Amino acid sequence: MDTPNVVNLLLERLTSAEEKAHGNRQLVEYALASAFLGLVFGLDWYERKVALRNDRPDPWMLNGSDEWLRRVRPPAPPIGSRWWAGSASGLWLKTANKSDVRRIVYNHRVIRLADALFTLFNSRAAKGLDAIKERFLTRPTKACFIEAEIASLLVYNGLEVEIVKESGLRGDDFDLLASLRGTTVSVEVTSKNEGPLTVRTIKNTLFSKRSQVPPGRPAVLYLHVPAAWMRNQKRAHDVFTVAFNNFCLRSKRFNGFVLVWEEVVPVLEGGFPAFTMQACYNNIARIPFLRTELFTPLPRDGKIRIARSLLESLENHRAKIQPKNDSGFSEKAVKASRSYSGVPPSLDT
Repeated sequence: MDTPNVVNLLLERLTSAEEKAHGNRQLVEYALASAFLGLVFGLDWYERKVALRNDRPDPWMLNGSDEWLRRVRPPAPPIGSRWWAGSASGLWLKTANKSDVRRIVYNHRVIRLADALFTLFNSRAAKGLDAIKERFLTRPTKACFIEAEIASLLVYNGLEVEIVKESGLRGDDFDLLASLRGTTVSVEVTSKNEGPLTVRTIKNTLFSKRSQVPPGRPAVLYLHVPAAWMRNQKRAHDVFTVAFNNFCLRSKRFNGFVLVWEEVVPVLEGGFPAFTMQACYNNIARIPFLRTELFTPLPRDGKIRIARSLLESLENHRAKIQPKNDSGFSEKAVKASRSYSGVPPSLDT
């Protein structure tokens, strides 16, 4: 990927988006994210996964048009404002809030994916990027999306990360290889579909993943779970604790397990997508790894992130290369405040 050329193209798109969004930062961020994804994966992928569609939107990205949103309604919520209702996206929202949050989820995922991939493609610490690009082009989006975010998190936290090509060999068929000062860690990323949360379900997953990582180095398992499982935190904690303890008594292969889930937190008539990670570490792992805090988001400058912001990075780059006028603002920033079309910027504009 020609990073300097991509940055120049995105700087042009930044100016265009600012002119159309008239200060709406969320629209600018979405426009840049969608443009970047199109540059990375090509127009065909963009039209199937990101562009708003009247039919067959991607099940994970939820890129349905307004017509699709009106035609395909989310599941009806149960009666009672204190109950919770599942949406087609696998997220959850309180039924006291009746808004359709699918467009919110879509925008959030477009931006998150762009930030994660920008972090990887713009870092010397990330290797094997052709492998993850190939997975996105040939596989369902959800698993690739989760893997990209985990890889981004590790790079953002200062580890070197290699995306590992599938070997199909027992003990050598994991997703990522993370390195820190000469120590390498095998990283496996998996997800669970909707269904009952039981100790047996989790134990079966753990034992099936044990054979995918080699016994000769530390290993971490990221487990993306349905948000429905986490609505009762106490029950979920009890189930996972029993499953993890039972597994660790029989196998010392994994140093830690990181639960990952997302949900929509209702805010007024809309909602805010929340991304959560919770880790459980094995104190009797076969090969210790002391820097376990690097496998979950770390506070930085008062924020908790798992990737660099594409928008902020471009703004910072532009500030370094653009001359300022007498007011102290760049010429493009002044121009951007003069007009607004009222149309959300996208790759097609």
